[in-house]
Amino acid sequence: MQTKFTTSTNIIRDSAREINYIPTPNANRVVNQIANDFKKGIRSFNIIGSYGTGKSSFLWALQQSLQGKKRFFNFNLLQAPKVEVINFIGEFKSITNEFADHFEVTQNKNQSQNILSEIFNRYHALGKKNPLLILVIDEFGKFLEYASQHSPEKELYFIQQLSEFANNPDHNIILLTTVHQNFDAYAFGLSNAQKQEWTKVKGRFREITFNEPVEQLLFLAAEHLKQNNTDRKKESEIKSALSIAKKSRAYNISADYATEVSAKLFPFDLIAANILTLSLQKYGQNERSLFSFLESTDHTGINSFDKRSNPFYNASCVYDYLTFNFYSYINSRYNPDFAAWAVIKNSLEEVERVFDTDYADYAKILKTIGLLNITAAAGSDLGKDFLVRYATTCLGVKNVDKLIENLENRKIILYRTYNKRFMLFDGTDLDISSALIEAGNKVSEISDVSTLLNRYYQLPPVMAKSYSYLNGTPRLFEFKISKHPISETPQEEIDLGIPLPLQRTRQTHRHGRAIRCNLFSLHTMPTLKKGFPLLSLMQNAVSDKIYKITLNAAA
Repeated sequence: MQTKFTTSTNIIRDSAREINYIPTPNANRVVNQIANDFKKGIRSFNIIGSYGTGKSSFLWALQQSLQGKKRFFNFNLLQAPKVEVINFIGEFKSITNEFADHFEVTQNKNQSQNILSEIFNRYHALGKKNPLLILVIDEFGKFLEYASQHSPEKELYFIQQLSEFANNPDHNIILLTTVHQNFDAYAFGLSNAQKQEWTKVKGRFREITFNEPVEQLLFLAAEHLKQNNTDRKKESEIKSALSIAKKSRAYNISADYATEVSAKLFPFDLIAANILTLSLQKYGQNERSLFSFLESTDHTGINSFDKRSNPFYNASCVYDYLTFNFYSYINSRYNPDFAAWAVIKNSLEEVERVFDTDYADYAKILKTIGLLNITAAAGSDLGKDFLVRYATTCLGVKNVDKLIENLENRKIILYRTYNKRFMLFDGTDLDISSALIEAGNKVSEISDVSTLLNRYYQLPPVMAKSYSYLNGTPRLFEFKISKHPISETPQEEIDLGIPLPLQRTRQTHRHGRAIRCNLFSLHTMPTLKKGFPLLSLMQNAVSDKIYKITLNAAA
């Protein structure tokens, strides 16, 4: 019978249910870490992972493996153990009362000790030959949230007792919890003394991270798609799409791994698969959103897209899926990429207004450029050669060169040489390059820079502090802006005149002219009072302050 899809796993509700679970390398790493730490005497584990990373499904698969119902993991803790798993799901309530209700402890006196005694009785009932009792608390953070607001000392002390009870290396009892954030994050609002207790309890648990990187989301997608993939694309076309992705260096994925998963990912192309997984991490909930996509039945999903006009499930298809399923967040000001998505939308509207034909092909190109600008790594090579090859092979667009030329002529897209990619242009119809050249020709030349600077800048004297501190005599330096080198004897309290002769250099640019004012070598110009130690004072003055003045004639 075909297994039904659900967006979440409940370890109590689904304990007897069939789930199509795919063990990932990350899940296997967590299992191995628990097994190795168990053999060292560690029994309390706290698994930390973001929303939707598959923690609950992992706990379900772990229980199935331990009880021998289905071997997802090779969990070698004990030889032929007799296993009992007791599941709890966190709620905003007292964890002490939840355990008391489960183990039918009715007396409030010595409640914690009675709960632990009942747990030990359950463990003892498993017999003497390799008993293994596992206490699983999913959504443990709910209990911690309640504890931080209601009797934190009492609640936290029970958690401490529970973890210390499980950590007894003489017993085969494991306490396994899952949370969405660091243990300390639930202590917000507590006093310093209470936070110290919180940290102390945290130390009783072995923390294990459970976050699936993009490569493992690709792995899950590949493993899922290969099971249902009956319409295999020709090997040459898949290799061509893979070659485009590798050459672009758009995403940080190893070449060997890309080769391994590219065929399994069909009808995805590798570029589109990376865009989707990165977007689901950013706008969705990791694995949960990924499997929602893989099981989606709407017209934008991978099971229902138009295969006649799209050789692959490509970047344009991903754009349609994201805007259809994440519309409210994408168009929300809370979206960090709100401006980038708005530019894509405006560009699509502009194409529809400007061009009478080939709108679908223009739209595919714009959607691809827009999503690549949001997700692709810096240093990618996404120039015209890439765009032409990707549009032809994966988007199914013909006459791509002409379409790109039309978009550039209409200033809908611009090519940026410095980062080797096209950008969507959401600006003015003004020809900025021509306007800058025209403005530069209208700016009159500045022939007497020093007069203008003396009119608007009064540079204050500076003191040679080190010399003054060592010798007790203040030494003042005065800056003088001049058109030519000067030779004047310092007057009154001024010990040294530092001329700033301005060297006028003309630099002709495509966008106008610039005049740069450079500081001449200081030690060749100044005149000193007799017997004044030039070198030492000049070093001190220059270390205190050096003025560099740049004047742009085009400003």
